[in-house]
Amino acid sequence: MQVGKAFGVRILVDKFFLLLLLLYGLLGLMPQVMTVFAVCFIHELAHVLVAKGYGFRVKEIELLPFGGVARIEDLDLAAFDPEVELNIALAGPLQNIFMAGIGLVLRHFLVWQEDLAAFFIYCNLGMALLNLLPVLPLDGGRIYRAYLARRLGFRQATERVAGWGRLLGILLLGIGLVGAFFSWLNLTFFFVALFIYRAANRERTAAAYLFLRFLTRKQRELKDKGLLPIEALMATEATTLREVVRKFIPKRYHLVLLLDAGGKMGYLTEGEIVTALLERGLDTRLGEILQHRP
Repeated sequence: MQVGKAFGVRILVDKFFLLLLLLYGLLGLMPQVMTVFAVCFIHELAHVLVAKGYGFRVKEIELLPFGGVARIEDLDLAAFDPEVELNIALAGPLQNIFMAGIGLVLRHFLVWQEDLAAFFIYCNLGMALLNLLPVLPLDGGRIYRAYLARRLGFRQATERVAGWGRLLGILLLGIGLVGAFFSWLNLTFFFVALFIYRAANRERTAAAYLFLRFLTRKQRELKDKGLLPIEALMATEATTLREVVRKFIPKRYHLVLLLDAGGKMGYLTEGEIVTALLERGLDTRLGEILQHRP
């Protein structure tokens, strides 16, 4: 259900969110729940504004029962530019910290009701700290991946950080089960654990598909810019494409040098590797590509 627009972006509200508002209203907790979702909205809006600054098209922001989500077209491709992914991911937590600071000022000058101001501050700080955990799909995971991608390449960085996300999901589920055993049942742990585990799995599964999009896009980027720095890799003819592309680094054009059993040197360009990857598959050996070169 659309409730309005902000900066040209549609604002949607999930029907279960409306039901939640009604329930909390009946319990007399409407100010608190509205504060939580205002914090979520501002967090997502910060991501949206930075993404729009980089030229991404933002479709909508939807408020859900357990947070919010900004739907940004082709945002997944930002992961292949570490600087862009870092800046978009940092925007949300930094905005929460900024809003917490505003809350402190308003509370100090008694402009705002004491209890509600304190709740607003804690919500912003809590959201900032949660999102800075270095696991996918949280903002901290995207920040950590941006750091690792410079050394490991996108594929390996995604697998590592998504693995931490799955581990966090399992850990939260374990905490929820232990709490239930000791008669302390908190359904939030189960919902958050399920969300993080499933989202981390999706990030890991999507990495291969996104990587192909990235490689083909880089060919177009080279044609458009006319110049990219070269990253050289040394390999043997028995090395597979799977092993090579895991080492690819953003904003570099790769040249793979091959050393055969006789000590002779050959090479494959990134363009040839991408073509072979699409035509032959990840388990193709570099020597096979070199032999079938026209």
